[in-house]
Amino acid sequence: MVDADKSCTSCHKEYATYDAPDPAVVEGLVRSSSQVSFEISASAVDVCSVVFAASDGSSYVPVREQTVEAENGKVVVTLAPGYWALCPTDGSARQLVYVG
Repeated sequence: MVDADKSCTSCHKEYATYDAPDPAVVEGLVRSSSQVSFEISASAVDVCSVVFAASDGSSYVPVREQTVEAENGKVVVTLAPGYWALCPTDGSARQLVYVG
């Protein structure tokens, strides 16, 4: 994960990036309306935009845009259309979300 004010090249000399793939071909993708609600065990979740490192969406780099605190184990965020990665701050599995 990189912060919004950094780029992948801050850690890598060269890094190929790809346009956002068709959501129909991305495995493990969750489709959602703009308001996303979910339960987590972490105290917060990093809401990240996505830079794709594979043309089929199988690899991506999350770019931290904001951190949202959980309330009683629940997080509610409103997202703009497009791809987002929701990354719990405790290091548990991140989730790729498509709003559209």
